[in-house]
Amino acid sequence: MKLNLGCSLYKIDGFVNIDSNPSVNPDVICEIPKGLEQFKNNSIELIYMGHFLEHLNYTKSLVCLRECYRILAPQGQLMVVSPDVDIAYMSYLNKKITFDRFQDVILGNELDHKQIFTISKLYILFSEAGFKDIALMDLYRCPYILVPDINNPIPEPIQSGIVGKK
Repeated sequence: MKLNLGCSLYKIDGFVNIDSNPSVNPDVICEIPKGLEQFKNNSIELIYMGHFLEHLNYTKSLVCLRECYRILAPQGQLMVVSPDVDIAYMSYLNKKITFDRFQDVILGNELDHKQIFTISKLYILFSEAGFKDIALMDLYRCPYILVPDINNPIPEPIQSGIVGKK
């Protein structure tokens, strides 16, 4: 089984798409991380979180990643993509994004980001959750990355991803 946590409107075929907002019509409606209790230990092969973890405070995000670790099967993977403040800032300085876009990355479109990430902060969070095999994701090769323009499927220069294996 594969999970797409905090899916919002971005559903992935072949995944159980989970969100707390019923208006986005997820497969499963539940609060995360609390709702992960319904999954058995070692039962999930892959968990994807795209632009979700930044909507949780640090404590809840750590609980969430620990729950992901618990439910992942041996060798299962957790993939997290989030706005990266370092990359977004450099993209703004190099005029690849506007200041308004940079501000959206940091604060969220609806001022709903509870934390910001860098690769090193994500790495530390994964380590604290128990993951041992942690690596950068190649966003250009990940089939689940939401891109702003389907006709030009290049990841926007504001994000980074990390993958951890149980």
